[in-house]
Amino acid sequence: MAAESNKRKPRIPLSQEELFYYIQYKKLKQEEKLQAFKKTALYKIFNTLNVGLAALVTYISLSILLVCCWEENTILTVAYSFGKTNLDKMQREIIELQILTTDNKLYLINTYDLFELPKEQETILLGKDYIFKKAVKAKLQNNIHTYWTINSYATLTISAFALFISFFVYKLNRHLTANGLLTVFGLLFLSAVYFIFI
Repeated sequence: MAAESNKRKPRIPLSQEELFYYIQYKKLKQEEKLQAFKKTALYKIFNTLNVGLAALVTYISLSILLVCCWEENTILTVAYSFGKTNLDKMQREIIELQILTTDNKLYLINTYDLFELPKEQETILLGKDYIFKKAVKAKLQNNIHTYWTINSYATLTISAFALFISFFVYKLNRHLTANGLLTVFGLLFLSAVYFIFI
């Protein structure tokens, strides 16, 4: 007899009307929770920072892809690495340059379709972003191609990844949880720091 009294009573399913009100009640509670979260200092600060960092990372990407200011400099020394032999020209292609300029900065430049080595005391045009003055591109004298620095490839990859994940997280939860806000902040912050300090 005691075993029978310990049994759980069977659950009675909610009626359609009760289920409708239950769902509405849950939505109302969730909306109240979201409104309370939006009023917190954490949300206001990190949401503002995320917007600013997203703009900065977009600027960095655009600097590499499109717009930069060009500055002239003079080559002091050049080191280079050869790639495969081009069968049309029967010459080995230069695939990387290490150029030391008169301002004592070393630039690592990825090249393609380059067969003539730049000479010392030649002019080099360095494409730099407008804000941080980081070299992202280079043009050699007597050459029509624009080459990217080695860091430009890594920076663009990291920036594109950070922006893609950030927009994905925003689309997923609209920054309505602390986890989403902090994840996006971390990605964008690390991407911006990589460009500025590397």
